[in-house]
Amino acid sequence: MSKTDKLVILGAGLAGLSASYHSSFENTLIFEKRINSGGHATSHFMNDSFWDEGPHISFTKNKYVKELFAASTKNEFDEFEFKISNWFQGKWITHPVQVNLRDVPIDIRENCLSGYLRRNTSVNPFLNYDHWLNHTFGEEINSHFFTPYTRKYWTCNPDLLATDWIHNRILKPSEEDVVNGYSRLNLKKLHYINKVRYPRYGGFNSFCAVLRPPNILFDHEVVEISLTKKTVLFSNGLKI
Repeated sequence: MSKTDKLVILGAGLAGLSASYHSSFENTLIFEKRINSGGHATSHFMNDSFWDEGPHISFTKNKYVKELFAASTKNEFDEFEFKISNWFQGKWITHPVQVNLRDVPIDIRENCLSGYLRRNTSVNPFLNYDHWLNHTFGEEINSHFFTPYTRKYWTCNPDLLATDWIHNRILKPSEEDVVNGYSRLNLKKLHYINKVRYPRYGGFNSFCAVLRPPNILFDHEVVEISLTKKTVLFSNGLKI
């Protein structure tokens, strides 16, 4: 069994890379089961293009993270205004849908507004995300838009999600904005993403450059962890 007095980090995704960077590289050792770092922020070069593992753009508003990412690319990134639309029953709907009901087919639009206006706003605390959606937007908006999106994006029903992650990610508009969006284009920028950044070279993974230590051990898959013995066993037989 090999011994190390370094902090052992399992996984070279963004969390593992950040842990190593902020603990100082010389004090850490990262084991990664794949042959590349970045986790879901990995980019592959194929057919003269970079392909990201996921719809990756940076929209953080955190000043420190923005500076880290900028340093990683040596300020070689582009920033774009972000405009989002949803494809629904053969037409584009301005995002977020709860304040742009005017784009929704008329029969669904009327049901959505009616359900919103009769929703129960007195419920608290909420049992789960589905419970929050029904009491925030009404069951009609939830069933037509939020539940299908949750199943597609999070791959589960909304009643299996908690609500502590929502914060600014899901717009909870004023009743005035919902009603106004039913009859006319809502000109307010109400989505939590307004601008996005993307590296000019190397795909999204370039944002990870300064976080990447020189001492990652690739192709090390964990098969057993003992908290009592404080050991980690890998599929290649190495035990730390």
